[in-house]
This record gives sequence, C-alpha cells and structure tokens, in this order.
Amino acid sequence: AVRALERAVLVDPSCGEARSNLGVLYAEAGLREEALEEFRRAVAIDPGGSEAHFNLGWALLAEDELEQAEATLLESVRLDPGNVESLYALALLHQRTGNYSRAVADLKQAIERRPDEARLHYYLGVAYNSQEAVDQAILARETAARLRPDDSRVHRLLGVAYDKKELPARARESYRRAAALSG
Repeated sequence: AVRALERAVLVDPSCGEARSNLGVLYAEAGLREEALEEFRRAVAIDPGGSEAHFNLGWALLAEDELEQAEATLLESVRLDPGNVESLYALALLHQRTGNYSRAVADLKQAIERRPDEARLHYYLGVAYNSQEAVDQAILARETAARLRPDDSRVHRLLGVAYDKKELPARARESYRRAAALSG
C-alpha cells in the first residue's frame, strides 16, 4: 500500500488526499518524520481540508509539539465543526496540558455529534475526575460502561469514582466486573 501511494504521489504530487493517506501509512509504520512531512504537504496543497489538518495535528500531538498541534486541530474544527476526531484530539491535548475545562468542553461537543461513542464518555469521565467533579465523572463512566459493557478499564475506573464518592458496594461490583472481564 505504501509503494502504491508513493507511486500515486509521483504521478500527481498535487494530490493532497494521496499525500495525507501516505502520511497515515508512514505514521503506522513508525516513520514519524516522513509522516509529518506528508501531512504538511497535504495541508499546503489543501489548506481548506479539515482531515489534512486533523492528520497533521494528531501527528504533532504525538510528537509533543503541543502549540502547533492545538493550532492545527483548532483549524480542523474551524473548517469542519463536526470533526469528532479533531475534537477528541483537542480534548486529549487539553487534558495533557491541565486545561481540564477545555477538555470537558471539547468532549461534550464531540458527544453531541456521536452520543453512542464510549471512548468519548470514558475520556469525559477522566477529564471530570481531573477536576474533582466526581458526580459528573461517575455519570460519564456509567454511560461508557453501558455503551461498552465488555471494557474492563471502564469498570475499573468507574470503581475508582465510586470509591471517591464513598459508595463501596458499587465500587466492589465495578472492580469485580473489571476483574472478570480482564481475565
């Protein structure tokens, strides 16, 4: 697949989508510098493309280039306010930088578009937990557990939230469920 996309880029170097797809393949192969270069080229070719900005922003986030990642991901959301992946990446970035209220806002916006996506509720619980908003963390994690009943880490962290709220029976049940699922 990499060789085919490399050939496609040689045939039409101005195809932003091919460059972006090649960048994804490079990133999956661990070729970070090559991936970043292709994502940058894709954005230069198609500055109005939300997906190209997302790919570059995600790669910059992985490289801990947080200011550039944030600017690029914000541009992706500006171009396509419904880009859930960019909102999710922004939430992770804001969580990493300690801006928990922004992480919560990003995740809420993403959940409006994809209410049945468990990972969004899971990370919303993480962000609320970071703010010591235990009740909201519990609600978010309960939703994640309902959406992904087979995910042991959701049940484990739900148990932690129940412990913080001093609900030992619920905590024990969540820990038991997590243990049963993990092994």
